[in-house]
Amino acid sequence: MTVKELIELLVQYPQQARVVVAGYEGGYNDILKLNPIPLQLNAHAEWWYGQHERSEEGAGEQAVFLEGKNEVATD
Repeated sequence: MTVKELIELLVQYPQQARVVVAGYEGGYNDILKLNPIPLQLNAHAEWWYGQHERSEEGAGEQAVFLEGKNEVATD
């Protein structure tokens, strides 16, 4: 999905609607930051692993990572 496609989808919702990401083992977390990152596309074929990987060399397709975490976690 591109930023343009995401915006086109988001405009269909109320501006006050919360945007979340999946939690580690369940639940949902608020998005805290948008981080630009380089991606190596199609790095993984296993179903349990994300398809793409962060490019350590800094090369690759530029993407926006929606970062979220549980801010009330105690550990």
